Amino acid sequence: MEAKSSGSNAIWIDRPEDLAAVAPRWAAADRLAVDTEANGFHAYRPRTCLIQVAWEQADGARCALVDPLALDDDLGPLTERLEDPEQQKVLHGADNDVRLLARDCRVALRGLLDTQICARLAGFGRTGLVPLAEELLGARLSKAGQRVNWAQRPLDRRALSYAASDALLLLPLSRALVARVESLGRRAWVEEECQRLEQVRVSEDRPPDLYQLAGRLKGAGALEGEARRVLMAVLAWREAQAERLDRPAHFLIEPRALVELARRRPKSLEALARTGVAPKTCRRWGPALLRLIGDPPPLPQRPPRSPLPPRREVDPARLEALKALRRRKAAELGLEEGTLLSTAVLRAVAREPAGSRQELLARGLRRWQVDLLGEAIVALGEGRQAR
Repeated sequence: MEAKSSGSNAIWIDRPEDLAAVAPRWAAADRLAVDTEANGFHAYRPRTCLIQVAWEQADGARCALVDPLALDDDLGPLTERLEDPEQQKVLHGADNDVRLLARDCRVALRGLLDTQICARLAGFGRTGLVPLAEELLGARLSKAGQRVNWAQRPLDRRALSYAASDALLLLPLSRALVARVESLGRRAWVEEECQRLEQVRVSEDRPPDLYQLAGRLKGAGALEGEARRVLMAVLAWREAQAERLDRPAHFLIEPRALVELARRRPKSLEALARTGVAPKTCRRWGPALLRLIGDPPPLPQRPPRSPLPPRREVDPARLEALKALRRRKAAELGLEEGTLLSTAVLRAVAREPAGSRQELLARGLRRWQVDLLGEAIVALGEGRQAR
């Protein structure tokens, strides 16, 4: 089927022969703009449900909407294009796209140009797609499609239009941002960051670490004894039910309700509802939850962890000197401090001073960061005044 999108025809692709028909147009294009949509708001584990590929040809820009669900995640000739390092692929905030394409479609994306990385290294304060499109192109993007269930078929016309619009916009947006980056002499910075992002590894799906999940809940650290056992029991129940139903865990019980029910330990459906548990959950699973709350099992065994190597303590004075250096250089370059150098890397250098370029790279600095700050960081590590 075809769907109107931003004045252009968006081509729907759900058969291998459709992929083969469009592939020559992709191969002839200088670059491809790529976006993906996942069902993260509607599934326990999100998966890639749609891949948008936009390109420019003599009569204007076009966008293909590729359905990996119908294709059983076999992208055929599109995989070849996405893995070709010689053809540029433009994405925005590509971290999640790179991971999902690798995990679901077995695609190792190469030739990446991330427009969000461009924006950060060009000194933009707001680097989301919506503010950048408005500032650089005068375009207003709708984000109404963010909560669409992209696994549903058929997708309605508004969803198709939303999906195509972002990919099509990346083509002019990337031109504007690359021009800005090149005028600042920072193209090599962008290339290094994008090449690093291409190497993002996909972690295997493992059973959730309940202690790690509990650690993210505000107020959970104050729970002790039976309240702690209730929290862990209900948390385990929620994860198991969510996985079985393939629904986000928070759809069953929101985080704040988890802590509140563990703290109060309700004994009736009315009291359970007052902790913030959704009415639908109370109706369907209330009695089972009350039994679990009334007689929680012992705490689960913590999963084994690899012993961490001993580390030196961070030198507070050195860390403050490094932060001051970062602050001065970031202001000089018009960059956010965290964009210039992350605090995690600063702490690594403050913990173990580096005496050479190679040692700085080993601490996590990029080559462009070493070029800018390496000499001063080494000087601080040696107790000399940074220039």
